[in-house]
Amino acid sequence: QLANQGIISNVFGHCITRDPNGGGYMFLGDDYVPRWGMTSTPIRSAPDNLFHTEAQKVYYGDQQLSMRGASGNSVQVIFDSGSSYTYLPDEIYKNLIAAIKYAYPNFVQDSSDRTLPLCLATDFPVRYLEDVKQLFKPLNLHFGKRWFVMPRTFTILPDNYLIISDKGNVCLGFLNGKDIDHGSTVIVGDNALRGKLVVYDNQQRQIGWTNSDCTKPQTQKGFPFFL
Repeated sequence: QLANQGIISNVFGHCITRDPNGGGYMFLGDDYVPRWGMTSTPIRSAPDNLFHTEAQKVYYGDQQLSMRGASGNSVQVIFDSGSSYTYLPDEIYKNLIAAIKYAYPNFVQDSSDRTLPLCLATDFPVRYLEDVKQLFKPLNLHFGKRWFVMPRTFTILPDNYLIISDKGNVCLGFLNGKDIDHGSTVIVGDNALRGKLVVYDNQQRQIGWTNSDCTKPQTQKGFPFFL
């Protein structure tokens, strides 16, 4: 409504701290959009008005997680801060779990731990995320190239997707999209968006992001809402 009245540009964004208790902020208009350092990818038209885009490849570290039958291994991506966790296509999710179990054969799944669908018991005591995060790799969504620029990458660090349960298990904050009828789509949820300033630009039809501590806006203009 504000954009239709010409009060602000048709842009909004948010920045959520990595610390779940740290809050963050959201903003309307483009006054809080960094003028440089942003990575962006085009928004694709969709009938449900969600923020769809398309990743060309998905990697766990340097291992590509492919989807059979997908054109060029590309996959639809939805940015959705309303989802608590990040959902992966069924085949990518299964390939990711297989890669993790192969890399860490001493980690045994604890099916009695209901914190998340996959919780792994380790052979050493785990109290903090810092005890194990270095053992895991980032999940990278590679979007298309722009001219001679390297592929645009959205990186989800282990800090964002690992949780230590009350039982001291390492739980994976990626879920199978098949369970919510999105078996072929990546849904980038709240946990993957933490520590990033994310901009939804409806004028340029693109989504942009950059790393940030999300403690305060970079300018005093606009309409910020602190969380």
